[in-house]
Amino acid sequence: METSTMSAKGGSLPAGRHGASGGKKYWRCTICGDLHYGVNPANPCPTCNNPSSKAVEITKEEFLKILQS
Repeated sequence: METSTMSAKGGSLPAGRHGASGGKKYWRCTICGDLHYGVNPANPCPTCNNPSSKAVEITKEEFLKILQS
């Protein structure tokens, strides 16, 4: 299973579109802002070590806006 995790401060956008390619989605940790692309949110968050229950699904547009800020 391919997943990508990146901080809100940088990184490359994973290939594919929201909900495409095996049900992958964009996720944001509500504690630290870590961004993740995968079927499920990272568990635990690789940045703050909180459980996946602290992650929320976001749209591709929100994901891009965070990366560009």
